[in-house]
Amino acid sequence: MLFNKFGRSLGATCLFLTISSPTSALEYFGDLTAGLALTDNVELAPSGQEQSEGILRVAPTLTLYHESKRIDFIFEGTLEGLFYRDDSDRNQANTELFSSLLVDVIDERLGWRGLASLAQVNIDPDGPTTNTNLFDTGNRDDALFWETGPEWTSPIFSQGELMALGYAGQVNYGDSDIQDIDTQYAEVAITQSPGAVGSLGYEARYIFQRFDYDESGDLEDQSAYLRLSYQYTQSLRLFGLVGADNDFEDQGSSALDEFRWETGFATEIGSADTFEAAIGERFYGTTWRAAWNRIRENQRYRIQYSEEPANADLLQREALRRGEDPDGLDPADDEAGRPGVDDRYIRDRLDLIAEFEFARSFLSIEGYWEKQNRENSNLVNDEFVGSLTGDETFWGVESGFTWQVGDRTSANLAFFYRNRDSDRFNPDGTSAGSTEDDLYRFSAGLDYILGVKTSVSLTVRYDNRDGSGGDDDEYDQFGGILEIKRSFGDLQLQQR
Repeated sequence: MLFNKFGRSLGATCLFLTISSPTSALEYFGDLTAGLALTDNVELAPSGQEQSEGILRVAPTLTLYHESKRIDFIFEGTLEGLFYRDDSDRNQANTELFSSLLVDVIDERLGWRGLASLAQVNIDPDGPTTNTNLFDTGNRDDALFWETGPEWTSPIFSQGELMALGYAGQVNYGDSDIQDIDTQYAEVAITQSPGAVGSLGYEARYIFQRFDYDESGDLEDQSAYLRLSYQYTQSLRLFGLVGADNDFEDQGSSALDEFRWETGFATEIGSADTFEAAIGERFYGTTWRAAWNRIRENQRYRIQYSEEPANADLLQREALRRGEDPDGLDPADDEAGRPGVDDRYIRDRLDLIAEFEFARSFLSIEGYWEKQNRENSNLVNDEFVGSLTGDETFWGVESGFTWQVGDRTSANLAFFYRNRDSDRFNPDGTSAGSTEDDLYRFSAGLDYILGVKTSVSLTVRYDNRDGSGGDDDEYDQFGGILEIKRSFGDLQLQQR
């Protein structure tokens, strides 16, 4: 079975390269990592059911890169083999791939874009969740995402720009019962930014996206709007928006029949700060959003709040387009919490980020609060939802610290905490109470450079989960991994 999965993994890698690689010469780099891990709870099982395990990990990676006047291409791939000392039935092969291709067809006006990703994601947020394949939780599966289509950009009117694009794609899951999805995305926009003080800018945009689920029907989201911007002073811009949405929460509605509006301002404060805020009205009520950024030489701060309609698969696709980890702030919550489920909600999200760079160290702190507001009637009437979950609230913090101890040695510390509170309902729509769980993760590591192309690292890690659903929701784990990595290829390219 392990060799069958290795075969599928190699096949997927060859498919990615065949479909997306340009015919021109490619630059490349990569590495081969081998390591030994030890854990006292390989399944992240409840107290009394823990099993210790030793794990051999072998993982070659390859990056191919090409950039020219007509083609931008990147391929990143990792083939991971895991071999378990005490139970060889756990042995597994995993592939993580990412590929992006942009071909200039007609003089920087007509292009063709392709994007593909294969990764392992957590399936059920109620089960044991992790950000590594080392643990045999039974709660992770392959997620293959791809989309491709044309893009058109051209000047229009005096200073405006016309942009139009259309993508078709799929999301396919591996061996689990998660529904596969066919996706469609289209966008047309005419824009002109305001210039000097006293000038007017505009943005007319239409967005269409559709998810066709294997069994539970489809999800359709449409929005059209006109935004006008006025440059009041050199540092203050005022704007207003009018448009129409479909009622995203209504599973039987896809028409553009819900009026929306928004008004707000954006300003620069000194040389380091920007601030933008807006208030509006959409089909689900009054909406607010705001964002503050401060960027200085060795510091960066960001606070952002938004309210918008959302879906787990929609958010996962947006994260992949931005080149982010499909698990987002792991473990599964919004991006990959319920993949393959037509679960719609209104998402209130607050993010806080602070980063500090010192002479020999770097510190990052990220915090977030999120509420997922659901219509209980949608959940009760949808047999594919699984657990009947109502409103959910998340909050958490993630922090990392890296210290350059010497010319060859660096140390790192990382901490992650997440709290999740969920309302639950019976099949008849009556309340079944709520559940709450806390997840902690702490790790510490040392990295040592043996040579120009060789390094060794040691990481120890502790995981703890405390749930209100009883002992079955609780576990802790302590372990570590020692790895050696050998790099090859163009090291200058590796620094990009």
